[in-house]
Amino acid sequence: MKNSDSEKDEKGFFKVYPIAIVTPKGLKKYSTEFQTQKFEDFQKVLAKWYKKTHAICLCPGKGKKKLAIKYYEPTGIYYLSRYPKSGNDHSEDCIYRYSPEVITESEDIKETMSLRLSKTVSPRRKKKIKKISEKDIINKKESQLQEHLKVKRESPRVSLIDFFNIVWSTAGLNSWSPKKDNFINYNYILQRIRAVSKNIKVGGQKLLHVLSTSVLNGDKELANINEKTLNIVYTKKARTVFFGFLRKYKEGITKLPDDDKKDWEVPILDYSKKIKIVLHKDLVKKVKKKFKDKLELWQKGYLTFCVCLADVEKEKESNVFILRPVDLALVNLSEKFIPIDSEEEAQLEKNLRKEKKAFKKVLISKEERKGLSKFVLFDKKIQKKKEV
Repeated sequence: MKNSDSEKDEKGFFKVYPIAIVTPKGLKKYSTEFQTQKFEDFQKVLAKWYKKTHAICLCPGKGKKKLAIKYYEPTGIYYLSRYPKSGNDHSEDCIYRYSPEVITESEDIKETMSLRLSKTVSPRRKKKIKKISEKDIINKKESQLQEHLKVKRESPRVSLIDFFNIVWSTAGLNSWSPKKDNFINYNYILQRIRAVSKNIKVGGQKLLHVLSTSVLNGDKELANINEKTLNIVYTKKARTVFFGFLRKYKEGITKLPDDDKKDWEVPILDYSKKIKIVLHKDLVKKVKKKFKDKLELWQKGYLTFCVCLADVEKEKESNVFILRPVDLALVNLSEKFIPIDSEEEAQLEKNLRKEKKAFKKVLISKEERKGLSKFVLFDKKIQKKKEV
């Protein structure tokens, strides 16, 4: 008889492997069935050991595979989260290979996530190369020379869509539960993005210091924060990272230019009327091709989110900031702000919520996905096979 705990999930979900909690009396193991089928009981276990110890994932990966016990107050749910930079320790089908790291909650942050986008955030500066004379070479020891010539290791570059996935997951916006349903809204989304931006570095500086977002009706505080940030970015001749919603599609008003010979004013949802995003005609064609499916869903009425890295200009008379993207990505969202890739996936997500099933959507690139579904259930498994 095959052991279900070591089987790959035949429904296509990322596997929830058995885990062990480190206790004073040794390792206390909990099966996959206990974690998924006895959700309330497992919540009591995690609550008992919260802030007292850690867990270990028992997937067939390599390394320590340590897991932190976390608590998300808005939903009232305890959960496990992998330690920073330990994703590759887990097996490829393990839920913790791609799940958010410990840094999702600021009170427990021990290190900051550092990322580099494919386009630079900071203004380019010429690097000064220190010359070494023959006399220096003779006088310096070999170890000193090696230290001088050592190349500094840098974080790998990530695409803008992968950057969105990291921020969205770190902010906990890729999960849903019946408890969470009562308070999640546009304001909550923007607040969570701003909260985690304090602990994410992009291009060597905190995302918070270059972040601009949509401003909702009546939110003067956020409008002021945007203005201060963009003024600093504009003065330093740096670039801003914008996160915001698109307005609902209206034929003839918000659509892209047909001839690819005109710039496109991206119809962002911004009640402050202090930000305009103008996409250059050369990028319009690329966006129409790369995000064709996203634009089609937007035209069908789906909520759509925009993230871009942009140069900042300022109109002197109106003090309106003109953001000119050097890179831009679009993401479709469900009505509860879960990223979706198709209408079929949107229907699956809607069905999960209708059945009141708490779930997480793991946000990874298509290359990493390798045919695996991106929905992971927190409580009971879906009885009927559903794949995206």
